This record gives sequence, structure tokens and C-alpha cells, in this order.
Amino acid sequence: MDSIYDYLDATDFLNDKFKELQKERPSFSLRAWAKHLDMKSHGPLHAILKKQRMIPKKLVPKLIKTLKIDKNEVKYLEALVDFQRAKSIEEKEFYKEQLAKLSPTPLREINDLEAYKYITDPIHITLAEMTQLKNFKDTY
Repeated sequence: MDSIYDYLDATDFLNDKFKELQKERPSFSLRAWAKHLDMKSHGPLHAILKKQRMIPKKLVPKLIKTLKIDKNEVKYLEALVDFQRAKSIEEKEFYKEQLAKLSPTPLREINDLEAYKYITDPIHITLAEMTQLKNFKDTY
């Protein structure tokens, strides 16, 4: 498995870590992991791993115990979760800087920030949709 520092998405890291845990113990299941995390059901964990739900901050300490990662990796994972949960561009930039400080190697470029700027502005979505119309003419 890659180092946690190779990830810019906490959910991708958790998915890969889950697969690694399953290789170590083939009987290890999503239900078993949810039980280790003191979750009432495996449904929320399944939704997190499918990226249908954000990782709750209160789940991070429990995840850390099951992932067997060192102190620096813990800080990086926490920053990854915060980066993923950030709503504004300023927050994303702040956590991107935190991730860069915590990572022993230079971060890959995070292109999501640029995409985020365009996606949050409705005019860009409208223009993109207009280019797909049959009658669209690429003229001023």
C-alpha cells in the first residue's frame, strides 16, 4: 500500500487500508470494521467508503486506533479529513497548506481547488451546459 502522504483524499486512503486489512485477515469484513469502530451498523461506514457521505470528525479517533499509523500520519489524516470537509476556497487553501507542512515529500498538485471555484459559480455550469446544445454556435 502507498504511504498516507501519497493521498489527497481521506476516503481513498481508507478504502486502500480496508483492502489491506482484508488481505491480512480474509475474514475481516465491513461489518467487523464497523463493530471495531463502535458503530451501530455498517451502513454509514459503507456510505463513507462509497464517497456518499463525509467522514465525521468524531469517527477519526476511532479510525486512528484501527489503522495503526504513527503520530505524524495521524496529523496528516486529520488534516486530510478537514481538507475534504472544507466548504470554502479559503478553508481548502488553509488545509492544503497544513497538508504540505505535514508531508515529508512535496504534495501533488491539487486541481480540485480550481474545479471547485468553477463548480460553485452557477454561470460556469450554465455555460458548460449551453455548449452541449444542438443549436450551440461557437461565435460571439
